[in-house]
Amino acid sequence: MSFANPGPASCTSIKRVSSSRTGFIILGLSFGQSSGATAASFPAAYRYTASALTSDMAWLFGAGFAPLVALALSATFGLMFAGAYLLSGAVCTLIALGINRQLVAHAPARDGNGAEP
Repeated sequence: MSFANPGPASCTSIKRVSSSRTGFIILGLSFGQSSGATAASFPAAYRYTASALTSDMAWLFGAGFAPLVALALSATFGLMFAGAYLLSGAVCTLIALGINRQLVAHAPARDGNGAEP
């Protein structure tokens, strides 16, 4: 094997690295957006703390157990079930953001300190 003509093992390695980088980029973009999407739900006086707690709880419960559950599903039922589990997390997130948007739209108006005028 030479550097001019890499073998199939090198090509597979490049695909793995590029797919991992793409996944990390998507994860970074979604993580930044999720904190901003929930911040408007809280009064200004508590916005930073509430957003931080919301984000931390989401990572703890949402992302903390996902690798373990996905591994168990793929080992027991196959890779398609692990993919379906991960897809269900994305669907549940979209539903939760839709519910959050509805709650914010129907909430009474508040001033900058969280008190109702």
